[in-house]
Amino acid sequence: MPKSIVRGNVVLILDSQRLVINRGAEHGVSVGDRFYIYQLGQEIVDPVKNASLGEIEWIKAEVEAVNVQEKMTLVMSLRRDRPSSASSVLSSTLAQTYSGVSAASSLDRENLSVRQDQISGSTQLTPIAIGDCVRSVRPLESAG
Repeated sequence: MPKSIVRGNVVLILDSQRLVINRGAEHGVSVGDRFYIYQLGQEIVDPVKNASLGEIEWIKAEVEAVNVQEKMTLVMSLRRDRPSSASSVLSSTLAQTYSGVSAASSLDRENLSVRQDQISGSTQLTPIAIGDCVRSVRPLESAG
C-alpha cells in the first residue's frame, strides 16, 4: 500500500501531556506513530521560479500516538530521557571538557554565515490549542 502524510487537527486537550487528534486507524495511524503539532506561517515564494512553495510549518511540539481508535488518537508528549544525577554530572563535565561549553548550551547549533540584510525573522509560536494543525512526522501506511 502506498504511504502518505496524515494530516488532521487537535480536537481535545486533556492536560499538558495528552491531546486527542481527529485521525485514527482508518487513516493508517498506529501506536507509536509520531506527529508534529504546528502552526502555519508565511507563504514562501521561490525567487528563481517566482512560484509559491506553500506556507512554512512552525513546529510547536512532537507527540506520539499511544491509544489509536478508529477515527481518533490519544497522543502524548515524548518521553524525556532522565539520566541519574551521577551520569548527569558526568555528562555535563564531559560536554564541557570536550566541547568547551556547558552541557546546556552544547545542544545549541552553530550560526550559519548568512547575509544579515536578508534575515526575515521567525514567527512567535502560540500555545497548543484546539484546531491546531497536526501531521505525521513520516508517511504512514494508507488504510485504504
